[in-house]
Amino acid sequence: MSDELQGLTHARGGPWVRIRAVEASRPPEFEVAISTPEAFGASFEMPVVVFFLASAGILTVKQLLKSFPYAVLVCFVLGAVLTPSTDWVSQTLLAVPMAVLYLLGVLAAWLFGGSRARAASKELAATGPPS
Repeated sequence: MSDELQGLTHARGGPWVRIRAVEASRPPEFEVAISTPEAFGASFEMPVVVFFLASAGILTVKQLLKSFPYAVLVCFVLGAVLTPSTDWVSQTLLAVPMAVLYLLGVLAAWLFGGSRARAASKELAATGPPS
């Protein structure tokens, strides 16, 4: 490492002091122990994301159900990318709950977004169509 990167410093009129960078290495087991819960934690945000997409009107429940096969494919790709190991078991253990959570998000969007749609249609029926 060059002197510029090691960081030469001067302490209030004192001599120059060389600060050495401490490079800590982490064992691979530590990386697995950290990245696996992060991947599973991120996957449990799926219903929230799906619900907010439907609530914002970006996607409808019908579109979400129609694109379910693509969502399963994306879940398996994310399962392969997010899991630290290369075996299919950990990929499947992450992808299947993600697909189920996707369906739970669609259900939440249908339950909560559906009441808003019903209220809007009742209001439209009461006032008549806009002209």
